[in-house]
Amino acid sequence: MTERDEHSIDRAASEVAGALFPGLGLISGRLARAVRTEWERNTSSALRAAEHSWGRSREDLEELIAADPEVLPLYMHVLWAAGMNGHDVTLRAMGTALGSAAHARVRGDQHAFDTAEDALRAMREFTPRQFKALRHLDGYVSPPAKKGDIGVFPKAYSEVSGMSIERSSATLASLAAAGLADAQSNFLGGQPGYKITAIGSAILRASGTIELEGDCREVRQDT
Repeated sequence: MTERDEHSIDRAASEVAGALFPGLGLISGRLARAVRTEWERNTSSALRAAEHSWGRSREDLEELIAADPEVLPLYMHVLWAAGMNGHDVTLRAMGTALGSAAHARVRGDQHAFDTAEDALRAMREFTPRQFKALRHLDGYVSPPAKKGDIGVFPKAYSEVSGMSIERSSATLASLAAAGLADAQSNFLGGQPGYKITAIGSAILRASGTIELEGDCREVRQDT
Protein backbone atom coordinates (compact mmCIF):
# COMPACT_ATOMS: atom_id res chain seq x y z
CA MET A 1 0.00 0.00 0.00
CA THR A 2 1.42 3.41 -0.96
CA GLU A 3 1.40 6.44 1.33
CA ARG A 4 -1.20 8.06 -0.91
CA ASP A 5 -3.50 5.09 -0.46
CA GLU A 6 -3.26 4.99 3.34
CA HIS A 7 -6.45 5.48 5.29
CA SER A 8 -6.64 8.79 7.09
CA ILE A 9 -6.92 6.95 10.39
CA ASP A 10 -3.41 5.60 9.78
CA ARG A 11 -2.15 9.06 8.90
CA ALA A 12 -3.69 10.42 12.09
CA ALA A 13 -1.95 7.67 14.04
CA SER A 14 1.37 8.69 12.54
CA GLU A 15 0.77 12.33 13.38
CA VAL A 16 0.27 11.62 17.09
CA ALA A 17 3.40 9.49 17.38
CA GLY A 18 5.45 12.49 18.48
CA ALA A 19 2.91 13.37 21.16
CA LEU A 20 2.77 9.81 22.52
CA PHE A 21 6.53 9.30 22.39
CA PRO A 22 8.26 12.66 22.90
CA GLY A 23 11.72 11.09 22.82
CA LEU A 24 11.22 10.11 19.20
CA GLY A 25 12.13 13.62 18.17
CA LEU A 26 15.55 13.23 19.79
CA ILE A 27 16.37 10.15 17.72
CA SER A 28 17.76 10.83 14.29
CA GLY A 29 18.38 8.97 11.08
CA ARG A 30 17.99 5.25 10.63
CA LEU A 31 17.00 4.51 14.24
CA ALA A 32 14.13 7.00 14.18
CA ARG A 33 12.82 5.48 10.93
CA ALA A 34 13.09 1.97 12.38
CA VAL A 35 11.19 2.98 15.53
CA ARG A 36 8.44 4.68 13.55
CA THR A 37 8.16 1.79 11.09
CA GLU A 38 7.78 -0.75 13.89
CA TRP A 39 5.21 1.41 15.66
CA GLU A 40 3.17 1.83 12.49
CA ARG A 41 3.36 -1.92 11.80
CA ASN A 42 2.07 -2.66 15.30
CA THR A 43 -0.73 -0.12 14.94
CA SER A 44 -1.79 -1.61 11.60
CA SER A 45 -1.89 -5.11 13.12
CA ALA A 46 -4.20 -3.92 15.89
CA LEU A 47 -6.47 -2.05 13.48
CA ARG A 48 -6.82 -5.10 11.21
CA ALA A 49 -7.98 -7.02 14.26
CA ALA A 50 -10.48 -4.25 15.06
CA GLU A 51 -11.91 -4.40 11.53
CA HIS A 52 -12.11 -8.19 11.72
CA SER A 53 -13.84 -8.03 15.11
CA TRP A 54 -16.62 -5.62 14.25
CA GLY A 55 -17.03 -6.71 10.65
CA ARG A 56 -16.93 -3.29 9.04
CA SER A 57 -14.37 -1.24 7.15
CA ARG A 58 -11.58 0.88 8.54
CA GLU A 59 -13.32 3.93 7.10
CA ASP A 60 -16.36 3.13 9.27
CA LEU A 61 -14.09 2.73 12.28
CA GLU A 62 -12.43 6.06 11.44
CA GLU A 63 -15.79 7.84 11.34
CA LEU A 64 -16.86 6.37 14.67
CA ILE A 65 -13.58 7.25 16.39
CA ALA A 66 -13.78 10.82 15.08
CA ALA A 67 -17.43 11.26 16.09
CA ASP A 68 -17.64 9.45 19.42
CA PRO A 69 -15.69 10.90 22.38
CA GLU A 70 -15.97 7.62 24.29
CA VAL A 71 -14.37 5.53 21.54
CA LEU A 72 -11.45 7.88 20.86
CA PRO A 73 -9.69 7.21 24.21
CA LEU A 74 -9.80 3.48 23.51
CA TYR A 75 -8.09 4.06 20.18
CA MET A 76 -5.43 6.08 22.00
CA HIS A 77 -4.83 3.11 24.31
CA VAL A 78 -4.18 0.97 21.24
CA LEU A 79 -1.74 3.54 19.86
CA TRP A 80 0.10 3.66 23.18
CA ALA A 81 0.36 -0.13 23.35
CA ALA A 82 1.61 -0.27 19.76
CA GLY A 83 4.64 1.73 20.85
CA MET A 84 5.19 0.49 24.38
CA ASN A 85 4.10 -3.16 24.36
CA GLY A 86 4.83 -4.55 20.91
CA HIS A 87 3.58 -8.10 21.54
CA ASP A 88 1.61 -9.15 18.45
CA VAL A 89 -0.90 -11.26 20.36
CA THR A 90 -1.59 -8.43 22.81
CA LEU A 91 -2.05 -5.92 20.00
CA ARG A 92 -4.41 -8.22 18.09
CA ALA A 93 -6.40 -8.80 21.28
CA MET A 94 -6.58 -5.06 21.97
CA GLY A 95 -7.68 -4.44 18.41
CA THR A 96 -10.33 -7.11 18.83
CA ALA A 97 -11.56 -5.40 22.00
CA LEU A 98 -11.61 -2.04 20.18
CA GLY A 99 -13.71 -3.57 17.41
CA SER A 100 -16.05 -5.13 19.98
CA ALA A 101 -16.44 -1.77 21.70
CA ALA A 102 -17.19 -0.08 18.37
CA HIS A 103 -19.77 -2.71 17.49
CA ALA A 104 -21.41 -2.36 20.91
CA ARG A 105 -21.49 1.41 20.53
CA VAL A 106 -23.24 1.23 17.16
CA ARG A 107 -25.92 -1.14 18.41
CA GLY A 108 -26.40 0.81 21.66
CA ASP A 109 -25.28 -1.96 24.02
CA GLN A 110 -23.69 -0.05 26.91
CA HIS A 111 -22.93 -3.16 28.97
CA ALA A 112 -21.03 -4.79 26.10
CA PHE A 113 -19.19 -1.51 25.45
CA ASP A 114 -18.15 -1.22 29.11
CA THR A 115 -16.98 -4.85 29.13
CA ALA A 116 -14.87 -4.38 26.00
CA GLU A 117 -13.51 -1.08 27.33
CA ASP A 118 -12.44 -2.67 30.62
CA ALA A 119 -10.73 -5.52 28.79
CA LEU A 120 -8.89 -3.18 26.41
CA ARG A 121 -7.63 -0.90 29.19
CA ALA A 122 -6.42 -3.83 31.29
CA MET A 123 -4.56 -5.51 28.40
CA ARG A 124 -2.12 -2.65 27.80
CA GLU A 125 0.59 -4.38 29.82
CA PHE A 126 -0.18 -7.95 28.80
CA THR A 127 2.59 -10.22 27.56
CA PRO A 128 2.42 -13.67 25.92
CA ARG A 129 2.39 -15.11 29.45
CA GLN A 130 -1.19 -13.93 29.99
CA PHE A 131 -2.37 -15.35 26.69
CA LYS A 132 -0.74 -18.70 27.41
CA ALA A 133 -2.73 -18.79 30.65
CA LEU A 134 -5.90 -17.74 28.83
CA ARG A 135 -5.48 -20.58 26.34
CA HIS A 136 -5.06 -22.98 29.25
CA LEU A 137 -8.32 -21.75 30.82
CA ASP A 138 -10.03 -22.04 27.44
CA GLY A 139 -9.05 -25.70 27.21
CA TYR A 140 -10.04 -26.53 30.79
CA VAL A 141 -12.87 -29.02 31.18
CA SER A 142 -14.46 -29.59 34.56
CA PRO A 143 -14.13 -33.21 35.73
CA PRO A 144 -17.56 -34.83 35.22
CA ALA A 145 -17.56 -36.42 38.68
CA LYS A 146 -16.52 -33.23 40.49
CA LYS A 147 -19.44 -31.19 41.75
CA GLY A 148 -18.99 -27.51 42.46
CA ASP A 149 -15.83 -27.25 40.38
CA ILE A 150 -14.61 -23.65 40.37
CA GLY A 151 -11.94 -23.89 37.71
CA VAL A 152 -8.15 -23.74 37.56
CA PHE A 153 -6.25 -23.05 40.76
CA PRO A 154 -2.92 -21.18 40.68
CA LYS A 155 -1.12 -24.21 42.14
CA ALA A 156 -2.45 -26.48 39.39
CA TYR A 157 -1.52 -23.96 36.70
CA SER A 158 1.92 -23.60 38.23
CA GLU A 159 2.50 -27.31 37.74
CA VAL A 160 1.65 -27.26 34.03
CA SER A 161 3.23 -23.89 33.19
CA GLY A 162 6.46 -24.19 35.12
CA MET A 163 5.82 -20.84 36.83
CA SER A 164 6.03 -20.28 40.55
CA ILE A 165 2.72 -20.37 42.40
CA GLU A 166 3.05 -16.64 43.08
CA ARG A 167 3.55 -15.79 39.40
CA SER A 168 0.76 -18.17 38.36
CA SER A 169 -1.56 -16.48 40.84
CA ALA A 170 -0.62 -13.00 39.61
CA THR A 171 -1.07 -14.04 35.96
CA LEU A 172 -4.52 -15.52 36.51
CA ALA A 173 -5.53 -12.53 38.64
CA SER A 174 -4.54 -10.16 35.81
CA LEU A 175 -6.88 -12.06 33.47
CA ALA A 176 -9.70 -11.67 35.99
CA ALA A 177 -8.94 -7.93 36.35
CA ALA A 178 -9.31 -7.60 32.58
CA GLY A 179 -12.64 -9.44 32.61
CA LEU A 180 -11.18 -12.28 30.54
CA ALA A 181 -11.45 -14.77 33.40
CA ASP A 182 -13.79 -15.17 36.34
CA ALA A 183 -12.30 -15.68 39.80
CA GLN A 184 -14.52 -18.00 41.79
CA SER A 185 -14.21 -18.14 45.56
CA ASN A 186 -13.06 -21.28 47.29
CA PHE A 187 -15.47 -21.96 50.15
CA LEU A 188 -12.61 -23.66 52.03
CA GLY A 189 -10.60 -20.45 51.91
CA GLY A 190 -7.34 -19.87 50.15
CA GLN A 191 -6.83 -18.96 46.51
CA PRO A 192 -9.73 -18.79 44.05
CA GLY A 193 -10.25 -20.89 40.96
CA TYR A 194 -10.41 -19.33 37.52
CA LYS A 195 -12.57 -19.94 34.45
CA ILE A 196 -12.53 -18.14 31.12
CA THR A 197 -15.36 -15.67 30.46
CA ALA A 198 -17.33 -15.22 27.26
CA ILE A 199 -15.37 -12.13 26.25
CA GLY A 200 -12.11 -13.88 27.13
CA SER A 201 -13.01 -16.73 24.81
CA ALA A 202 -14.12 -14.36 22.04
CA ILE A 203 -10.96 -12.28 22.25
CA LEU A 204 -8.78 -15.38 22.29
CA ARG A 205 -10.50 -16.73 19.17
CA ALA A 206 -10.52 -13.48 17.24
CA SER A 207 -6.96 -12.46 18.11
CA GLY A 208 -5.62 -15.92 17.27
CA THR A 209 -6.91 -16.07 13.70
CA ILE A 210 -6.68 -12.75 11.89
CA GLU A 211 -6.65 -12.35 8.14
CA LEU A 212 -3.26 -10.81 7.49
CA GLU A 213 -2.75 -8.36 4.64
CA GLY A 214 -2.11 -10.46 1.56
CA ASP A 215 -2.19 -13.66 3.61
CA CYS A 216 -5.12 -15.68 4.97
CA ARG A 217 -3.17 -18.21 7.02
CA GLU A 218 -3.89 -18.84 10.68
CA VAL A 219 -1.67 -16.88 13.03
CA ARG A 220 0.31 -19.42 15.02
CA GLN A 221 0.56 -18.61 18.72
CA ASP A 222 3.37 -19.92 20.88
CA THR A 223 2.39 -22.62 23.29
